[in-house]
Amino acid sequence: MPPLDSLPYIPYLDETGKINDSGADAKVKASVYAVYDESGTVKYIGVSRSVAQSLRLNLARQPEQTYGFRVFHITKPSRVLLEITRDTWIEQLGYKPEVRRSLPSLPPSPPSVPPSLPHLHLTFSTDQTNRCVILLLCSSFIH
Repeated sequence: MPPLDSLPYIPYLDETGKINDSGADAKVKASVYAVYDESGTVKYIGVSRSVAQSLRLNLARQPEQTYGFRVFHITKPSRVLLEITRDTWIEQLGYKPEVRRSLPSLPPSPPSVPPSLPHLHLTFSTDQTNRCVILLLCSSFIH
């Protein structure tokens, strides 16, 4: 397992505003990755079977703390190898990065629907994984 600082630093977004490729190919079965803020501080170290999806989620949840990343891809992962890599990186840093697993809380009440659309109703809910879901309900068909 390589030291965290030996891996290339990849800016989160490319010049077109898209998330940069992490370099994972079809042989990669898992990855350990570190997310950096604007000042170069590691804010999160994660383990993922789909690092591209995890990078998108990190950006969506905390965009102000997501400026770059380093990633180590593993083709034959084991839980022990993944945990040792993550724990070694934390030890190399000398501090434990923040844990960002919680989602923002739901608004206290759903936004109101304009009077011109009385047949629509907005509501907020959560799905089985506690992701926020916005529901738009139609009480009648528009003819």
